[in-house]
Amino acid sequence: DHVHKVSRKLHVTKYEHTLFSIFRYAIDGMPYVRFLAYVNISCANASTITETIVKTLEQYLHLTKEVIFQRLVGFGSDGAAVMTGCKSGVATVLKKEQPCLFTIHCMAHRLELGFKNFLDNFSFTKSFMECLEAIYKFYH
Repeated sequence: DHVHKVSRKLHVTKYEHTLFSIFRYAIDGMPYVRFLAYVNISCANASTITETIVKTLEQYLHLTKEVIFQRLVGFGSDGAAVMTGCKSGVATVLKKEQPCLFTIHCMAHRLELGFKNFLDNFSFTKSFMECLEAIYKFYH
C-alpha cells in the first residue's frame, strides 16, 4: 500500500509543473481548436505560469505581447487556486492586462473532480484506482 501512495504522489508531481496550452480562435467566423504546446515549468506559481503562457503564444503565433492582450478574450483553467485566485492567480494577472477577459473553470475538470470525490467514498474504487495507477507506473 505504501508503494501505491508513493507512486501516486510521483504521478501527480510529474504533471504539476507542466503547462498544457490549447488555443481556441476564429478566422472569418470559423472556430478552430489547436493544441499549441506543453511546456515544463520550473515553478508552479501565477507569475511563472502567466509568463509561460504569454511566451508560448508569442513563440507559436508570432505575435507581440501587446497584440496578444488586445486579442485575448477568454481564459479557461482547471480551477486550481494558482489559476483562479482573486488576489494573484493567473486569471487575475491576465485581467490586469486585459480587463474584459472572460475566465472559466473548465467544465470537464469540474466533472472529473466531482466524479473523483464521489468515487473516493467507496473503498473498493479507491484501491482499484491505486492498483491501476501502480500497473501503469510499472510499465511506463
